[in-house]
Amino acid sequence: MAHPRISAYLPPDIDPTKAALAFGRRALPKLNEELQSPDLLGQQRALMALCDLAHDPEKVYQALQIGK
Repeated sequence: MAHPRISAYLPPDIDPTKAALAFGRRALPKLNEELQSPDLLGQQRALMALCDLAHDPEKVYQALQIGK
């Protein structure tokens, strides 16, 4: 019979510096919430994800509307 093994290491294809994104219109408001959190690592992850989204003009427009 096989026994499960649980590793203490993350899989090599997972980047711990990337924030998990919400789907659709909820993505930017969720990143905005994470930027306001007191957790420094969470803020850094959200900022990196926001930088990745800034290449899409539609997302930039939505981010500007949220920031007002």
